[in-house]
Amino acid sequence: MRPKPVRPSNVESFTNATEVFANLRNLYDVSVTWGRILNNLNSQPKSDMDRAHRTERFQELFVQGIANLGDHLCESATYDYGVDACLKQMTVREEAQGLRIAPTGVIVDLQLKAVLNPTQKADEIKYPLPVKNFNDMAARQRQLLNGEVHVPLFLILFVTQEPCSVHLQNELRIRGTAYWYRHRGVEPTGNSTTKTISVSTKHIFDINAINDMFTCASTGDFT
Repeated sequence: MRPKPVRPSNVESFTNATEVFANLRNLYDVSVTWGRILNNLNSQPKSDMDRAHRTERFQELFVQGIANLGDHLCESATYDYGVDACLKQMTVREEAQGLRIAPTGVIVDLQLKAVLNPTQKADEIKYPLPVKNFNDMAARQRQLLNGEVHVPLFLILFVTQEPCSVHLQNELRIRGTAYWYRHRGVEPTGNSTTKTISVSTKHIFDINAINDMFTCASTGDFT
């Protein structure tokens, strides 16, 4: 014979129902909370650090793309010791086995910086360069003039606006342009944080600029 089920008392039924509704309420509160978080992530702009990282990534792609258009190599530095990338001049040699693509040995170092909506006056951009980067450029110029090294260091300033890219149906466009700057002074700065430099908007970073950089490196004209 099957035992008769034991019916809970009214108190037990009320307690169980209360616990069930409480659990459902907790689940509802959690779902609402996560919904609000997701909505905030989608609606609010990212932090300044997120913007900086995203802009730097697009800058690297921009510089590499220009170098590739000129059939040269742009290699990112493994560690950040004041040089973010280096340009390697490539050439095509005709050999018995066929054409051979190889580096010429001419190298240019790059310090990459990016800025959103900078303050621009006339034909120049005032950029607050970190002291360590400014002193790196001054030290490199001093070494070049003393004949200690033969690889110039250029600053590439990528100027863009939000959003940094536009994704169309058949292409991805990077919005912005870049300008090059080479420091010709040899003295380090005594500033504590930044040193403002003037970057000319006439010095557009393009294939012609890269060729001029290689000429600077190969001829030793570092003045």
